Amino acid sequence: MKKLATIISLLLILTSCSDLDSRTLDHELAVTPNVSVEGTSPPIEDNEEVPLRSEAEGNDSPEAISSTSVDVATASTESGYSDLRLINKANPLPNGYDDKIELKEVQELYSMDSRCADYAIQMLSDAYDDGFTLSVTSAWRSVKRQTDNFNNSVFQYQQNGYSYTNAYTLTESEIAPPGSSEHNAGLALDIVNISWWTYHKILEEGFENTPEFKWLYNNCWKYGFILRYPKGKETITGYVYEPWHYRFVGVEHAEKIMKEGLTLEEYLAG
Repeated sequence: MKKLATIISLLLILTSCSDLDSRTLDHELAVTPNVSVEGTSPPIEDNEEVPLRSEAEGNDSPEAISSTSVDVATASTESGYSDLRLINKANPLPNGYDDKIELKEVQELYSMDSRCADYAIQMLSDAYDDGFTLSVTSAWRSVKRQTDNFNNSVFQYQQNGYSYTNAYTLTESEIAPPGSSEHNAGLALDIVNISWWTYHKILEEGFENTPEFKWLYNNCWKYGFILRYPKGKETITGYVYEPWHYRFVGVEHAEKIMKEGLTLEEYLAG
């Protein structure tokens, strides 16, 4: 019965939002800028390719993101599997990492690292038992897909009159550069309620006002997940508030992080 309900819900989502995952950009506002800027940048040719800058060309301030290199910290303990690796603009994944991940499906069309997938499956199932139908809109994503999303956003901003530098900076505040996304590691899920895409067709802060968000916020830690980019912590994480983005760290760590109101950066800093 649950599987049938999930299939029906997915059909509704796909009907209302074709090419769903292309709209579900990492960090994870679907970028549709509508601000016109007069006379601030030269015109852009329609077919101009927007190259990605190298990490060295970034202009992140020290306060914006953690610049501390953190070793991969994974373990299997009495509390189950945990993964505390810090993945952000200052700590990207090794080249080719996304090709080596063993994936497991957590909801139709969406998979994540098999070592934490069962935790996600249980979370979605328990939410359903409590009367909340949660819908995954993005999970594991290849670095190539991340590159396409990032470049498309930069191009959209340029089409609205921004210079390349400004377009890149705005995109970088909302979308992780390729290899710097937790989705590339298979450790993150974007989750909304079943009707969100039908009525909104975009990931936005308003999701925090739904009963589904409240359930996730209060219960995600029980399954090893944290709200990764909380409100008021933007200067620490380097990203906008995302009430839909949940990252697996492990049950023991997730409980401490959520109950103390920390970010992963703060938790690792001790």
